[in-house]
Amino acid sequence: MELAGRLDVDMAPGTSVFLYGGPVGEPALGPSAFMHRGSARYNPEPPITHHWFDSTHITYGVVTVGLSSAHWQVEGVGLSRARAG
Repeated sequence: MELAGRLDVDMAPGTSVFLYGGPVGEPALGPSAFMHRGSARYNPEPPITHHWFDSTHITYGVVTVGLSSAHWQVEGVGLSRARAG
């Protein structure tokens, strides 16, 4: 579960800055959790194994700031040490 929000502000054509955060969210540590990707749609293992092998995808106290364009995105994250679930 996630409880977070994101605010995007356009800085120039095709470039924006963003702020993402919440009491429970997904930190900027690699790609989305694999069970949420389209390639895992018919994979029977994600519902249980994502909790056993990928504990970083949901964290308490997440704040991410970033700069993005049409072809790239740079992110920085701050998070608490607490882990959800």
